[in-house]
Amino acid sequence: MSILKEQIPCDYGILSPFRCTTNPEEPEIIATQLDSRHRIYAAGEPVLTGWVYLYQKQVNWILGLSFLAMCALLYYYFRNLVGVVVPLSAGLLGIVWGLGFCGLMGYNLEPLSLVIPLLITARALSHSVQLTERYFECYHDSKNVVTACIDAATSQFPPGLLGILCDVIGIYLIAVAPIPLIQKLAYLCGFWAVGIIPTALIFTPIMLSFFPAPRNIPDIVDLNKGFTQKLLGWIAKAGYGKSAVTIVILTVPFTILTGWISLQVNIGDINPGTPILWKDSDYNVAIREMNRNFPGTEELYVIVKGEGTGTQVVTDPQFLKLLTSFQRHMEKNPLVTGTLSIADLLPPIQKSVFGGYPKYEILPKDKDQGRQLIYVLTGSSAPGDFNRYFSEAEDNANVIIWFKDHMGNTIRSAIASVNDFIEANHNSIGKFEFQLASGSIGILAAANEVVEESQLLNLILVMSAVFVLCTLTYRSVAAAIIIMIPLNIANLVTLTVMKALDIGLNINTLPIVSVGVGTGIDYGIYLLSRICENYQKQGSYSFDTLLSSLKTTGKAIFFTNTTMCSGIILFYFFSSLRFQAEMGLLLTIIMFMNMVGALFLIPSMVYVFKPKFLGKAKITA
Repeated sequence: MSILKEQIPCDYGILSPFRCTTNPEEPEIIATQLDSRHRIYAAGEPVLTGWVYLYQKQVNWILGLSFLAMCALLYYYFRNLVGVVVPLSAGLLGIVWGLGFCGLMGYNLEPLSLVIPLLITARALSHSVQLTERYFECYHDSKNVVTACIDAATSQFPPGLLGILCDVIGIYLIAVAPIPLIQKLAYLCGFWAVGIIPTALIFTPIMLSFFPAPRNIPDIVDLNKGFTQKLLGWIAKAGYGKSAVTIVILTVPFTILTGWISLQVNIGDINPGTPILWKDSDYNVAIREMNRNFPGTEELYVIVKGEGTGTQVVTDPQFLKLLTSFQRHMEKNPLVTGTLSIADLLPPIQKSVFGGYPKYEILPKDKDQGRQLIYVLTGSSAPGDFNRYFSEAEDNANVIIWFKDHMGNTIRSAIASVNDFIEANHNSIGKFEFQLASGSIGILAAANEVVEESQLLNLILVMSAVFVLCTLTYRSVAAAIIIMIPLNIANLVTLTVMKALDIGLNINTLPIVSVGVGTGIDYGIYLLSRICENYQKQGSYSFDTLLSSLKTTGKAIFFTNTTMCSGIILFYFFSSLRFQAEMGLLLTIIMFMNMVGALFLIPSMVYVFKPKFLGKAKITA
């Protein structure tokens, strides 16, 4: 934790006093130092954690507001109690299961990652809405509640199960990144997603069977009533005929453009300060002020070890000269603001021993002299005072290197400088070993390397799993390709938005791609399954086939997408946690683009390519 006390003119007053840390007594301690001529800035990991937990209360009311928004939209769409109570009950049951698993495994829900469990809960609601919408259609035909429940479950369970399995696989594959925080999130959210099968696909038709059929079912299933049906009718015209060919053709350059931009997304943080909070937050203001007055708030620790254990290399002049040489090399990097090691502490003592004569402010000439200087340095200190410079066994030393920020380019430059020195001095290093140990820069460098390696692997594994599942379900490679094309385009658009908004790809944003795959594939599966079903009933693919599919399943897709987006986008507008807000925005974008891809691109590709699986696929239970 770092605290900066800065003097300001009297008429400024007290600006931005520190309000929160993990230690409840600390604000009082800092407050005692405040007066009309000073302002206090506090930074460091404990302070950042304090800010995150301070905003946890804000997260709670945003979650409540999201819940109310979803309730309001469900009632607006269905205009009956059943259409609201049943999907919400499925979502709430999923929350109970998820939190129960969380407690059973001893996991804790991080405030920053709450958006993803909320999204999974919304997915349960989405599947339940699909089933409820189909139930209303079936009841309108059979006029029998039990028969309608059975028919709806028979029709919706296979595509729903396929969508959930893709959800689960996409989430679990996040764990390929060997980072405990991400792996814990994958296990928790993966189980939460598995719970959608009993809590939505099985529970929904059972619960529907206990309610009398709503009186407004004829209005709900009317294919020509309401703004949504008019909009879907226009979309059907766009996905059929010449306009469908135009959409497919324009998709090619659009994919190339977004793909090119997405390749430029930076690995690591793009802005100085913490990406968890907004740029103008008190914490990031404190970081800026400290960097303006001091060498920097970000450190890289490089451990230099001797050969074998128990070797007292700290007293070796050759070892100390190597430390000095390494420090001078690192200081040539314009991003480095300072370095410090045991080699900086010994020359002033040597000078003092020789009566302050400047000529002797040098490193020791032999080990005996080095041992004497170390004894003078540590003789009047408490145990552990110099542990940050060298180990108690004196067999390794630490070089501390300061930077102003931990942006991706800064980290890459720092690691490259270290590696350049090791390569250039390979022969002179000899029996000594360099290790990139720790410090904020070292930890983030390791995390960024893992993200860079895991991102492509994660995407390949997720897409491969989705491809195999869709191929087996529809018994067609073409079906899997048609479903996956809008899915990948939605991911490219999301990465393009990340580039435009200066959002880097790091351990916080890595799960978006996998979660986005799971949340978006459901739309394509439900719509393509309905197109196959209507095609097999009518014996051919016509405009009426598409129109009927869009005005039934497409309507449910539109309902569920807008309902989920309305709840999650609230984080972007109201959360003081920048990461949480941006996560809400990105997840909203990827869900919306998946809906657009499903409603526009899938019908267009079906019309243009006229795949043979439409008449062969068996996707009912």
